[in-house]
Formats: sequence, C-alpha cells, structure tokens
Amino acid sequence: MSRLDWPVRRGGAAVVTPSDVQEQWVEGTDRSAELPIASVTKLLTTMAALAAVEAGHVDLDQRVDQEGATVRHLLAHASGLPQNQGRRRPIGERRIYSNVGFRLLAEVVADAVGTSFEGWLGSAVLDPLGMRATRLAEREGIEDDPAAGAVSTLGDLVLLARCLLDRGAPFPRRLRPLRRQWLLPLGGSRGRSGRRRRHRPGLRRRGLGHDHLARLVRPAPRALTLTAGWRGRPGWRRSR
Repeated sequence: MSRLDWPVRRGGAAVVTPSDVQEQWVEGTDRSAELPIASVTKLLTTMAALAAVEAGHVDLDQRVDQEGATVRHLLAHASGLPQNQGRRRPIGERRIYSNVGFRLLAEVVADAVGTSFEGWLGSAVLDPLGMRATRLAEREGIEDDPAAGAVSTLGDLVLLARCLLDRGAPFPRRLRPLRRQWLLPLGGSRGRSGRRRRHRPGLRRRGLGHDHLARLVRPAPRALTLTAGWRGRPGWRRSR
C-alpha cells in the first residue's frame, strides 16, 4: 500500500480498471473509515431512480409537481428548481445543479415503491453491489439526505466504480439502470457561480440521468480514479 501525501488527516485514492485496483492512503487512515461522499450521493440516487423506472414503478415522463416537471427533468437537473434555495427557473430551459430536485426525486421514488427511499436504495443498488458500508446520513439538517448525505468507504466506492466500468453489472439485465440512455436535449448548465457551462456535444444530445453519471459511463472509460477525504470532498476522474 502506497502512502498518499495530502495535507489532510485522513483520506485515500484508488485507480480502478476492469482488471486491477491501485490504492494510496494518507498515513494513519483506517481503511474501513466511513467518509462523507457529498454529491457522489447523486450517482447512487440516480441509479436507484432508474432501477425503479426499469422495474415499472416510475415513469420518466410522469409529472412530479404542479409546475409540470417530470422525473426526467429531475434526473437531468432541468426542473428549474434551485440548488438549495432561491426562486425557481423555467422548466427545461437550462441545467441548474439542484439538491432540492434530487430530494424531490427521492420522495417520488419512495412513494412509487411503497417504502422509504433509503430502503429502496439498499435493496435496489447497495445490496446487489455489496456496498454494505454505505448509507444515507443527515446533512445540513436533512435526514437521510439523498442529494449529498451518503457516507461510504473507499472500498465501497471501488465496487461502485466497477459497476460503472461494466455498464451496470452485476444487476440483472432487466434492472441494469446504466444500460439505457435517457434523451433530454439541453445545452450546458449553471453551477453555483451562475456561469454557464458548455458540455460536449454528446452530453447535450443525450442525458443519462445525472450529468456526472453520463460523463463517467459514456463512452466506456478504461479506468476510474476516485478519491475520499481530500479536503472533505470526494471526487471522480475518468481515463480513456
């Protein structure tokens, strides 16, 4: 195990390929330590929502509020809902990174499947992947926050990375949420600063749920690099 020279008390990094995993750790880090994974939570929430779609519990084009936003809009950050607070924008005009939207998405899924979202996430995503150390936790006053509240271990994130590299395995074929491409043509997005970001043409034409998920799985990467504990913020990087 190599030593990771980061200016933090604990953390780790892994490069995951279809045949190998290379890890590095900050000295003194417990390899089983649970770390907050922030908005990587949205990858898990997206997979749980798409599993509900594949199982017939949820329809991508069902309306989720009186304004006319759909599940598809929520997955693509196109519902017009703000990141955390603020006024709502028109639906479907641009991508606005929205924690509010993903919390609404979790409520829609929970109502459709007849159980808590945390329970569905466990049975539909975490258990099949063997991610036994991953769970939703409270974040900024939101209990079991499906937008940014998950805690996990680097070992569990490696399992998630292998799933993304293998386009959804080991899910049964009918429940592999990464095998389909959801169409929602929108150009660019707006982040915290309000500045418009332009995505690659392929991402504008086809949105596979959450933009992070689309970036990771299309086209198929040769490797994924993931980090946990870097200044408290996890991260992903793909290699072609």
